[in-house]
Amino acid sequence: MPNTGFVVQGDQRDLEANRAPSDFDRTHRFSLSFVYELPAFGRASRLARGWQLSGFFQAQTGAPFSIFAPEPEIQTAAQYADLVRGSGGLYRLGFGRPALCGDLDAQGADITESAFNRDALCTAFGQSGSLGRNALRAPAQNRLDLSLVKATRLTETASLELGWDVFNVFNRANFSAPDGELGSPDFGRITSTTGGPRVMQFRAKFKF
Repeated sequence: MPNTGFVVQGDQRDLEANRAPSDFDRTHRFSLSFVYELPAFGRASRLARGWQLSGFFQAQTGAPFSIFAPEPEIQTAAQYADLVRGSGGLYRLGFGRPALCGDLDAQGADITESAFNRDALCTAFGQSGSLGRNALRAPAQNRLDLSLVKATRLTETASLELGWDVFNVFNRANFSAPDGELGSPDFGRITSTTGGPRVMQFRAKFKF
């Protein structure tokens, strides 16, 4: 937890150090949706007609994130003078940033265990190092959803629609940003995903 009242990340007076993409920035995003009426090839039977395939695909870059070093929370007034807890009084940073001392992009074989090179960081809590805001990005994400629908006309005014929907067809794991808090047990590790696993559903709709 940061010091109460010391919740500003980095030195807000240094505009250049805070110039970075927004937290919700997605540099590249591609979206495609389609609907295709399957041909009946001249067959007039109810089984052959009324088939429709539709889908949605999206691929995008990951969201940016920052690496920061929060100070322990101040419990007493005497701790204002503590070198770890808030030394410097009201002007001490509650969220310090580390300095960069190597190649941050180097990573291990398992991106979830080592999303970036932690050894490339050197820091002192409560200080503002050379690493800027939102300097890294979470892994890229993509998913494909498909739907197969069969519509059958029962009378002139009534029809039955049966559908099979598959979300995240390839069961892709879209990883969230890793833990960027220095000192955390999971620092540099990815512990969660965005979106769900492959899910299927069957549905029926009666139109009249």
